[in-house]
Amino acid sequence: MKDLIVLCADRKIENTLEGLLDRPASLRIRQISYDIKVHSGRDPGCFHHAHNFLRPLRLQYDHALVVFDRDWSGAPSQSAEALEEATNARLKTDWKGKAASVVISPELEAWVWSDSPHVESELGWPSRLGSLRRWLEIKGLWSAGSDKPTDPKKAVETATREARLPWTAAVCRSLASKVSAERCSDGSFHKLLAILQNWFAEPVVFPDSSSQ
Repeated sequence: MKDLIVLCADRKIENTLEGLLDRPASLRIRQISYDIKVHSGRDPGCFHHAHNFLRPLRLQYDHALVVFDRDWSGAPSQSAEALEEATNARLKTDWKGKAASVVISPELEAWVWSDSPHVESELGWPSRLGSLRRWLEIKGLWSAGSDKPTDPKKAVETATREARLPWTAAVCRSLASKVSAERCSDGSFHKLLAILQNWFAEPVVFPDSSSQ
């Protein structure tokens, strides 16, 4: 039995989670065994059918995690918390307390923006244009004093278009593999960390009394 099965909405989320889960020390968790699946129905598929998708896997994995965006056409609520509660309620029948969902508000790009210098380099931002944050402020995409742009996805797409770097799943993974988890201020990201740390806490190492 593996530790974790993750069901997510698209390849960008998949690659982001791979980049994160391959850095257990950065997440303050132990090394875990895991698999990640992408639902063909994307965000609505994860919301409506995650419990059915994951049910046959209950005896293969100890825990299950569902990750998708809040912002999608036909969503029954614009509240990430409400979407999580509904998803968790359906998962509970099979997984009891060993499954959870994280809804990213509004979309994955909310996790990109932090004060890490890796953000500019991984987005291919040319140094000749100066600070990326300042450039986005001038473009009206980032308000002074805010932790992240008003529309994180538009900011990413505008910046990568200017840098002539496609915004791909591979870039998502590279960012996740380098940026410190502590630098991201997004609430849904910290919820993900809390879930993982609760399930897969680092082992407590007691001092060797024989050496004292």
